[in-house]
Amino acid sequence: MTKFLNTTSQIGEIEGIFKNSKKKIVIISPYIDLPLRVRNELKSKIDNRDIVVVVIFRRDENKSEVNISSKDLEFFKEFKNVTIGCSDHLHAKYYGNENSGLSTSLNLIKSSFNNNSEIGIYVEKRPLLNLRDRIIDNPDDQFVKNLYGQLQILVNEIITGADIIFEKKIKKKKSLIKKDSSLPEIITDKTKELFTENNNLATNASSINMGFCIRSKKRIPFKITHPYCSEAYFEWVKSGSKKDMAEKYCHKTGKESNGTTCFNKPIMEM
Repeated sequence: MTKFLNTTSQIGEIEGIFKNSKKKIVIISPYIDLPLRVRNELKSKIDNRDIVVVVIFRRDENKSEVNISSKDLEFFKEFKNVTIGCSDHLHAKYYGNENSGLSTSLNLIKSSFNNNSEIGIYVEKRPLLNLRDRIIDNPDDQFVKNLYGQLQILVNEIITGADIIFEKKIKKKKSLIKKDSSLPEIITDKTKELFTENNNLATNASSINMGFCIRSKKRIPFKITHPYCSEAYFEWVKSGSKKDMAEKYCHKTGKESNGTTCFNKPIMEM
C-alpha cells in the first residue's frame, strides 16, 4: 500500500507505525521535541528487548546547536537496544518500522504537529502472499516493492553516514541458572559533549570573533546566520522558526534591543 497523507493523517500514521513495531523503530528528523501522544506510543516499547531503535537528528555544522531536547535524548537512552546519531546536513524526515515507513516534510516536534501544513508518502512492505503472485508479476505490486526497497536504501545511507553519539546493545551472557541471559550494555556514550556549550572556545577564544545570543545574551561565536545559542535556537524552532520574531539583544554588542532584533536582523542599528 502506498498513499499520500496530509498533516492530520500523518500524525495518526506515525503513532500507528510505532505502536505496531515488533522488531524495529527508525526515527529520522532534524528536530526532535516529542509530542505527548508519540512519546506515549514509544514508551510502551521501552522495555522490549526485541525492538531495535534508531534515532538520527541534526547537529549544525558549527556543532554548537543541538536540535534534540535533553529530556528526549535521555528518554531514548532508556531503550534496551538503541542507536542515536546526528548528522550535520540532515534535512530528511522518516519514521518507520520493519513493515512500513513514512517519508515526510514533518519534523517530530510539537509545533509541526499543531501548526504546520505538511505532506508525506506512506509505503508498506507488500509480501507475495500466494502462488499466483509468484508466477504473474503484478505491476502495481512490483512498483510498491521497489519503492519500499529504494526508500530503505536511502534511509540506511543516512543512518550509516551519521555520527553515533550513543549506542546500547543487548549482550548475551551465559548463566548458571539460565542457559542464556541478555543484558543491555552501553557501547558508546558521547551525549554529555552535546550539551557542553562551545567546548573549544576557551582554548581558541583569541582566534574566534565572539558575539551574543539575541535571546539569552549568552556568549557565542559571532555569526550573522547563527545568532542563537543552542537552547535558544531550539526554542526558536519549536515556536515556528519565524525569522521576524522579536528578540531581546544585539548579536554584536549584547545590548538590549527592545524587540528590534530578530533572526533576519540580529544587529542593532548604531
